[in-house]
Amino acid sequence: MALKNAIKHWRRMPSNANRQTHIRNILPDEESFFNAMMDYFNLQQFAVSIYAQKTHQKYVLPGYVRPSCEISDVLFMVYSRQHHITRMTHMEVKKKDVKEVVGLPLNRVSSFEHPLSMRQYQLLNRRLPFTNIGKSNFPVHTFDNPIFSDSIASYGVFYIDSMNDWNLAYQVATAIKPISNRRGEFQYVKDNWKYWNKFSNVFIPPQSWQQMYSQGDNCLPLGGELVSTLDTDVFEQEVCQCHVGSRLFPEDKVSNEIIAHTYSVLTANYENIPNEGQDIVDNFRNYIIEEGFDMQEVRIEDNSLPRNIVLINADMANRGEE
Repeated sequence: MALKNAIKHWRRMPSNANRQTHIRNILPDEESFFNAMMDYFNLQQFAVSIYAQKTHQKYVLPGYVRPSCEISDVLFMVYSRQHHITRMTHMEVKKKDVKEVVGLPLNRVSSFEHPLSMRQYQLLNRRLPFTNIGKSNFPVHTFDNPIFSDSIASYGVFYIDSMNDWNLAYQVATAIKPISNRRGEFQYVKDNWKYWNKFSNVFIPPQSWQQMYSQGDNCLPLGGELVSTLDTDVFEQEVCQCHVGSRLFPEDKVSNEIIAHTYSVLTANYENIPNEGQDIVDNFRNYIIEEGFDMQEVRIEDNSLPRNIVLINADMANRGEE
């Protein structure tokens, strides 16, 4: 089963089996699709997903400015032992009820408008530092880090196209075009469209940044990071090819904290994970040790990162084996 089919047949997915809300309605709610997506990855031999916390419950203050908002709904992390690469993206998940005239396959730049929480958009688009509510200082985890590409923050929008098929649109937050103070444009950007790290000229010399970023962006032979797509199949293929999300590096403190947070959530839910998923968690642990990530200094209980995790072993996804 492909992710697109899991979204299309959301009623059949395990987490939606006992949910009565919107079951009889033509249009399901946002949580129905979120459940279907998380269930799908958890049913694959190459992935494990943890739905450890309901969305919209873990709030942070972006730059100490109220009102507060959550960082994201789900943390996608994909790794490859073969290529020595780890990527992640914080995805804010939304649902659009109005049918869009978006034809697939796409042979031109297609787009649709969608309402935005401007507080959330400001956090993800400008990559602001954030803090826990009630804390007097910023934690080290912040998107405002020049080592990360802009794809550290993204949106996933479930929408219904002109063929009455549900799709997941993936969009890097900085690629969303603001239409007004309440709406944004999600678009399909052609492969030759590039984006730049807005912090490169502020924090580190452009030349050294370009060397590091070009290596991180195009570190695999099949292409660089995915910036946007309106097609679920493209998103699934690219995330399994290790092309979705910003690279994590063992020498970076924030990267170490994100890795430690992910592993902490996985191990806290370890007993509830099927045996195949436990094998992926064990493989991930061995990988991060081999790569030299340091998890010793992180206090996970003070962490404001999301507890909903999707972990993907790209080597297994592409070769059917480790």
